[in-house]
Amino acid sequence: MKFPSFSKINKNRQFHYSPMYYNPEKEELDKRVQMAKVKYGIEEGDDELKREIRMRDQFKESKTAMDSMKKWNSTIRMLIILGLLLTIAYFVFANLDGFLAKIL
Repeated sequence: MKFPSFSKINKNRQFHYSPMYYNPEKEELDKRVQMAKVKYGIEEGDDELKREIRMRDQFKESKTAMDSMKKWNSTIRMLIILGLLLTIAYFVFANLDGFLAKIL
């Protein structure tokens, strides 16, 4: 049986932490280089990476198609609104003389 001792104090536990340096820009660049190599056939990649590249390309294509469609719709809408405003302005100014004659 061990008797407690008042003169001996336990040392603190030490934790040896060696930090790893993480550079997200370098990781992203490495991933993009790897994807470009697989895309252009320089290097064979796994199926998951090929699928990711294909999906990313499809998203880009659909986004550009959608953006051009939005731009076209916006142009058409602007032309219709401009036409309506010009028509209303024409009728207002064409009938302005008759309207003023009735008032005065």
